[in-house]
Amino acid sequence: KRGGTGITVTGGETSQTGLVGFTVENAVDYGVQVDFSSIHLEDVRITGASGAYGIHGSSADLELQDVTIDNNDANYAAIYMDRGSLQMTGSTVECGNGYTIYSGHGYMQVDQSTITCNGRGSYAIAVEHTVGTVLRSTLSGTMYMSSEDDHNTDTVALINSVLNGDYTADWGTVLIRNSVIDGGTVTYTDFAENPATPVIENSILLNSTCAFATDALTNTVRNNSFWNTTPSCGAAAYIGADGNLESDPMLTDAPGGDYHLDRGSPLEDAAVDVTYGYDPNGN
Repeated sequence: KRGGTGITVTGGETSQTGLVGFTVENAVDYGVQVDFSSIHLEDVRITGASGAYGIHGSSADLELQDVTIDNNDANYAAIYMDRGSLQMTGSTVECGNGYTIYSGHGYMQVDQSTITCNGRGSYAIAVEHTVGTVLRSTLSGTMYMSSEDDHNTDTVALINSVLNGDYTADWGTVLIRNSVIDGGTVTYTDFAENPATPVIENSILLNSTCAFATDALTNTVRNNSFWNTTPSCGAAAYIGADGNLESDPMLTDAPGGDYHLDRGSPLEDAAVDVTYGYDPNGN
């Protein structure tokens, strides 16, 4: 559709409502608008959006499967969700001139997706008072979490994923497992009356000025690899304790985006056993 909003879902549609196999092109206002309703988008491409949002949701439930949002000039967010839920699988989203994904007072889960932002502030994901998980995905840009006082469990966890950028949390907490942070710093700032305990484990942090900055009283930082970076941005000493290593992880091709371990890597069998089943290679 050229001009206006491509798809409007504002009539109280239920979770049984779906849109499959469509292209929404050159929308001036919203590519898809979902208010107080639900929709499942599958094999949908939203391209050329030139308004504020590619997808705008308010008090809505949005499911994306094999969705592409690209070539857009959305000046606020490719996906904007306020007081709703976002579940995204197998999708590719670019940010345009604003954020890629923004979520406020909601829930989100991203799985096996690619999220890229080189626009304003380079925010791949920006959330306020939101909980959720990013699984088996690749992100370029900053992950930023801001919570409310006394909500120290608010976080978007990063699990089995690659982040090319910073991971920053204010008021909430940090949870990073089995992931790679390449070229960015993990920062936790404690403003809450009930401080959180940031957790970083089984992960690789590399190619940054410093890897972890925090003012939390306690942290769980264990069985990580720090390479071509200073592990702590402060006075904490992580190397030589809790299984943390500072040696060449012997990655297959990190500059090319391949973070598998070559044979003989010191990281083989060096992780803490975990019980969740999110291993993308099954090994």
